[in-house]
Amino acid sequence: MAFPFLPLPLTVKVGKRRAVVGSREPTPEDTFKSAAPDVTFRREYTVLKLLSHRHEPDHVSNTTAFCEWHTPASLDQTLPPLLKMTRFGATKRIVILKSRLSGGRRAQGGLNELEILRALPLHMNVVALRDYFFTFYGSYQVNLVLDSMEGNLYHLTRCRKGRQFAGGLVSSILHQVALGLHHIHSHGWLHFNLCPENILVTTTCVHQYPVVYSSMPDEGVDDGDPDCARQRDVAVIIKLAGFDLARPLAARIDPADMEAGFHWYRAPEVILQDPAHSAPVDMWAFGAVMGEVMGLEPLFPGTDDVFQLVRIAEVLGAPTKKSACDARDQPDDAGTWEEGWVLARNLGVTIPQIPPQSLRYRFSPPPPASLLTLLRRLLMYDPRQRQTSKECLDHVYFRETEFHRTVVVD
Repeated sequence: MAFPFLPLPLTVKVGKRRAVVGSREPTPEDTFKSAAPDVTFRREYTVLKLLSHRHEPDHVSNTTAFCEWHTPASLDQTLPPLLKMTRFGATKRIVILKSRLSGGRRAQGGLNELEILRALPLHMNVVALRDYFFTFYGSYQVNLVLDSMEGNLYHLTRCRKGRQFAGGLVSSILHQVALGLHHIHSHGWLHFNLCPENILVTTTCVHQYPVVYSSMPDEGVDDGDPDCARQRDVAVIIKLAGFDLARPLAARIDPADMEAGFHWYRAPEVILQDPAHSAPVDMWAFGAVMGEVMGLEPLFPGTDDVFQLVRIAEVLGAPTKKSACDARDQPDDAGTWEEGWVLARNLGVTIPQIPPQSLRYRFSPPPPASLLTLLRRLLMYDPRQRQTSKECLDHVYFRETEFHRTVVVD
């Protein structure tokens, strides 16, 4: 039976103003239907653009849309103002409304996201929860009202059509992702589905970035130097989103959830079904995203778990018996991983014996040596050897490119 206050029905009408009555709790149907409408739980909005709408095999319906919000009193008034979305009109209050009609094994996805967004303190690089409410269509539907952003990192990389990001923009994107991850990890949470689609992006202006050279000078570039070479590119705000699979750092992973998320950014220990993993899973995904930002194409584009291991080995080589270092005593391969060989044998999977590629020649123009070192340290097979989010933020690459990524807004 369909109820009249379902906010995003299976057929979404763009441009039609809707009024819904929702509850702060997943109230039983009969209680909800008999409750008198209250302004506290009444919300009005207009769907301006449908971003995604899909039915999953377990009968979960997901809908995400840009909406003009007509009931500002329901929004969290303690949060910073919403970003302006001028393409919809400078005076409109634009939010993202994300709805999940529950049912089946993954029904907890919307509740997971709600739980973590309510628990996390506000951070400039994590999407903010502006409002939430439950409505009913058989069972409950959870609705999250989130920050509006122009798009995601996938959109940004694909629209470049092969034109590399300015070095300062690369540093800005990666630094903001690292800040968001550190905030999540330091508050005891694992994202578990970090990928370009879950890294939201809004451009703010066009900026002249000082050039980042493959071999960085010992001294910083003088911002006032008129001869300083510069690259024109966009400036961006980054926010992490997509917390459907998030969980506490200490939680063991359900085997069914290991099949969720995107193959290309999945850590080797997840592929080999090790249930005891934590923050290093996110750091591997960050390394895969980093490689994609540097090269504008996925680093490990596998089609399934077995082929994913092949793709990883084609780039990094197989885990070695002894780690190799370069002349600067930095990692020159993806290191040893005895536990990985055991996990692979237990699953009847073979890790291909392939020599590693040189990451330096995979990217053009060559990135700074410090960025390649950071990438290597994120893509270590052994989770214990990967950089943490805090170590990433303290890495020399982010120190030496701080000036290059800084955008001063008048």
